[in-house]
Amino acid sequence: MVISKMNCPILGEIIVELKDINHLYTTYADILKGTFNLTEKAFTKMHIFKKERGGSLIVIKGKKNLLGLFTLSFAENNFLELGDLMKINSDFPRETYAKAMESACNFAIKEYKQNGIYIYPNPYAINLEKMAGFKENSLYVRNVSFVFFNLIF
Repeated sequence: MVISKMNCPILGEIIVELKDINHLYTTYADILKGTFNLTEKAFTKMHIFKKERGGSLIVIKGKKNLLGLFTLSFAENNFLELGDLMKINSDFPRETYAKAMESACNFAIKEYKQNGIYIYPNPYAINLEKMAGFKENSLYVRNVSFVFFNLIF
């Protein structure tokens, strides 16, 4: 289903489509494996997890080629989780990708009657996600420690 069409200053008209999340693991499996350097075992586990959760794949296309992909998975408390961000074409500007993300996310919230979308950002995607309108609500910091005789180091 076509969500929106917009103009990219470099690539011209782009189309943002919503598809079932299973298309990521069938149609775009090689792209996913290559982008995230997934083993077959990791790919299969990811597929099973996302299939059980359900959700959508957002496909961003130009007139001639694929430009980007990302997923919106159903999560807890009536929220969607944004993930698997892939910018396929290096000529595709981040600003246009962010506008496409914002358009798709707003559409999905209304279409699926969700309360919102959350992300677990990585350092490479946080600026893109902020350009798309996401706000930082809380920050998760992993503290690595060592426990020895009930003492934490």
